[in-house]
Amino acid sequence: MESSVASETPPVPEELIKGPPEASAVDSSANPSLCPRCSEKLIDPQGLGWCAKCGYCRTLTEEAPQALVSEAPVAHQPSPLGILEFCDMMARLPHWLKVLLCGIGVVAVLSLFARLVLPDGTLARALVCTLELMFALSGLLLAQAWALAHIAPEDDSLGPKDILFASKLWKLTFHRLPDTHKQVCLGGWSVTAGLCSVFLVGGFSYWAQFYQPRKVAAKDLMGAAHDAEDGKDKSLTESIEDFADKQDLTKKKDDPLKDDGGPDNRPTVQCVVIGYIVQSKQLTGLVLAVLENEKLTYAGVVEKGFTEEQSKEILQRLATAVRATPLIKGLNMAATWVKPEVFCEVHHSGTDKDGKLIKPNFAALLTRD
Repeated sequence: MESSVASETPPVPEELIKGPPEASAVDSSANPSLCPRCSEKLIDPQGLGWCAKCGYCRTLTEEAPQALVSEAPVAHQPSPLGILEFCDMMARLPHWLKVLLCGIGVVAVLSLFARLVLPDGTLARALVCTLELMFALSGLLLAQAWALAHIAPEDDSLGPKDILFASKLWKLTFHRLPDTHKQVCLGGWSVTAGLCSVFLVGGFSYWAQFYQPRKVAAKDLMGAAHDAEDGKDKSLTESIEDFADKQDLTKKKDDPLKDDGGPDNRPTVQCVVIGYIVQSKQLTGLVLAVLENEKLTYAGVVEKGFTEEQSKEILQRLATAVRATPLIKGLNMAATWVKPEVFCEVHHSGTDKDGKLIKPNFAALLTRD
C-alpha cells in the first residue's frame, strides 16, 4: 500500500532541491553596482554602496577595517626623565599660567641667591628679607584692590572690606579666569615673595638686638683682662677709678636668689670667663673672674641661668680661646682653661669671705664693641 503511494508522488523539481543560487555565484566584481550578497542594485555604488534589500554596505565592510588599522596609536618609548613629556605638558598650559609659574620661579631663585650670598645675622640680609616681605604685602593688597575693582561692578555683594578679608574675592577671581589672570599673577608672585622672605631668605632675627640690645663689656674689665693675658703687673688705677665704685662686691645683698622661676632682679656684675666645665657635651659651668682692687680675682663658678642657645654660643666663642694653664694661678679644678676673651654679666647676692660670688646666676653675654 505504501509503495503504491510513493510511486504516485510526482518528482521534486531540481531547482527546489538545490535552493536559491548562493551569493558566491554572483559575480560582483563584474558589476560593482550589484550587491555581492543578493545581486540587487546598490544605492550609491560609487560612494556608500548600500543595499536596501539585505542591508549590505560596502564602506563598512571593506573600508572601515583599513581605517581602524591606519588610526591605531603608535607605541613610543618615554623620554629620559620625562623631559619631552614635561615640555609637551608645559606647551599645552594656558599662556597666563605659564607667566604665573615663570614669575614664581624667578622669585624663588632670587631668594635662594640672597640666602647663599648674604651671611646670616648681617644687616644686608635683614634688609633684603624685610624689603621682600614689604613688597609682598604691598603687592598682595594691590592685587586684591585690582580684583575688587574688576569684579565689584558685576557683584553687589563685594565691598571695600573684601580688600582685607579677601577669601570670597579670590574665589570669584579664580572663577573669572582667564579674564582676571593679571590679578592672579600679581597675587601669586606676592604670596611667593612673602613665603620666601620668611622661610628661604630669613634674617629677621637681626632686628631683635634693637629691642633687646646686647650689653657691652666695660673697657676697664677688658683692659685688665688684656693686661693679665700679657702678664703685665702695672697699676690699673687710672683705668678703674669709676669702675671700682660701680662694682661693689664686698657688700652682701639682702635679695637672695629666688627659686620660684621668676625674673632675677638682683644686682649684676661684669665678669670675664677664664674657664669652663663640660659634662656629656653640655656646658655645666663657667669659671669667672672679676675686677677687684685693680686686678682680676677669682669669682667662682656660675652653673645656672644660661639657656641652650646661649650655651652653644658660649662654647663656640670659647673653642678658639683654649690655653694650657689658668689665667689666675693657684686654681685647681677640672676645667678647660681659656684666654680672657669672653665677657658676661652675672646676677649675685654679694660675695663671701673668700671674694666669691654668692648664688651667681648667668644673666647675659657681653660684646667687646
